[in-house]
Amino acid sequence: MRGVFGTIGLSTDFLAPAPPGAWPEGRPDLVRAARSAVLAHGIVAANGAPALRANGIVRVPPPIAEA
Repeated sequence: MRGVFGTIGLSTDFLAPAPPGAWPEGRPDLVRAARSAVLAHGIVAANGAPALRANGIVRVPPPIAEA
């Protein structure tokens, strides 16, 4: 079991407007995983067309010892 994950950095770029009623679908890709952090990027598409690009770094907490 692990503790709380924390966002170290997150950036987004809006690529195109999503039409009203469109169903957004995210596709993340793991770029690098280290012991204490994970770097990922991804695209959010609306009706199959890219609408948003995101990059993020998330802190990975150490495992919690179970009693």
